[in-house]
Amino acid sequence: MSQKSYVIRKLAFHYNDECSYVHCSGGIEAYFQDKEEATQRYKALECKAFRNEDLFDLEQLHPCGDGDEETWLALNNYFVESFGEPFLEPDDEGNYDFYHDVEIYIPDHATDDQIWTIREMTGIRFHELAEFDRPEPVFYTIWLPTQNEYYGYDEEAPRLFNSYDYALRVVKNSSYLFNEDIVLKGELEDLSNQPILLEALISKHSGLSRTKRSKNLKIKKDGETLVVVNDLLKQPLFEIKEYSIEDAKKIDHSMYEEM
Repeated sequence: MSQKSYVIRKLAFHYNDECSYVHCSGGIEAYFQDKEEATQRYKALECKAFRNEDLFDLEQLHPCGDGDEETWLALNNYFVESFGEPFLEPDDEGNYDFYHDVEIYIPDHATDDQIWTIREMTGIRFHELAEFDRPEPVFYTIWLPTQNEYYGYDEEAPRLFNSYDYALRVVKNSSYLFNEDIVLKGELEDLSNQPILLEALISKHSGLSRTKRSKNLKIKKDGETLVVVNDLLKQPLFEIKEYSIEDAKKIDHSMYEEM
């Protein structure tokens, strides 16, 4: 039996009034224990997605995103050589208007190999293929006990991370897990099983302080502060929990795109 597993996740796109961009890994498309089978399915899903999208609307090619003249010209030349159909036409002086809206659809008769070449040229991706060092993949979520909810877009779509370390990095780099700084009421002995260590941490960390009158503990909402103090609290501010593949598969991918 394979000790590895492979998961295909659809990438979730958001629109910023100019173009669409990838904002996170989305829902589960499929998972396998055979790498070759997973790779074949991954390529098939990628090619299908490419056939249905106007590539101009994506960040990698849009002039208001990462699109640049060099990539456009190279891709246009490839379209001419491979399909005899340019998507750019020069003006009377032979110049191209790179800020004029165009449509970039891959012709119906394009082969999967040609689509894969376009994929490599542009850097566009619609799915990710993740490898797990275990036969049954698990994901990780960020649980916020004080808010009684998962970090995500709504209660039906917790944000799923492929590894514990990735979830922890998101917490560290976050400034929006909480809407405002946190105030915990009580003496340090009430808040921590290690009050001496907590007091020492407060004295040297700029994100932690005691209010003068009530002696409550004030915690800045930035991720670095949350991570530093979390393990010393009786009631943690966040927990990183496992989320099974079976539960992950139940989440509708569209949930990730509704904000």
